[in-house]
Amino acid sequence: MGIENNVISGFFAALAAVFTKVAFGFGADGTINGVFIPWFEKIGVQSDGWQSFLNYFLHIIFFILMLLANTLMIRFYIKSMQEIGAAKAVVYNFTVNYLVSIAFGAMFFHEKVSWSLGVGVVFILGGTALIFTCKHADEEIKTK
Repeated sequence: MGIENNVISGFFAALAAVFTKVAFGFGADGTINGVFIPWFEKIGVQSDGWQSFLNYFLHIIFFILMLLANTLMIRFYIKSMQEIGAAKAVVYNFTVNYLVSIAFGAMFFHEKVSWSLGVGVVFILGGTALIFTCKHADEEIKTK
C-alpha cells in the first residue's frame, strides 16, 4: 500500500527529536553531562581538561546526528507523499512519529506513560485506521 516510507520517515522524525533533546540539553541535568560524561569517566577517560572538550564534542555529534535524521526523514516523507498523496502521508507520518516518540521517551528519558496517553494512542490508531480504509476520489472514478 506504500506506507513503508511513512514508517521509516516517522521513525527518523522521532529519532531526530531524541538527538535534538540530547544535543541541546546543556547544563548539569542534560543527558550528556548526566549520562555520557559519567560513562566516559567510568571506562577510564580522564576528566581533567578533557571533560569540557568531550562535552562540546558530544553536543556537536548529536547535532550532526539530528541533521542527518531530519534529512532522512524528509527524504522518505517526500517519497511517501508521491506514492500515497499528501493527506494520507501526513496522517501516517504523524501517527508513526507520535508512537515512536512515546516509546523513545519511555526508553531513553524514562518518561511516564499514563493511561490517558494510552487512550489518546487508541484514538489516534482508530482515526488512522479509518483514514487507511478510505479511498481517494480519483481511485473510485478510475474503477467505474
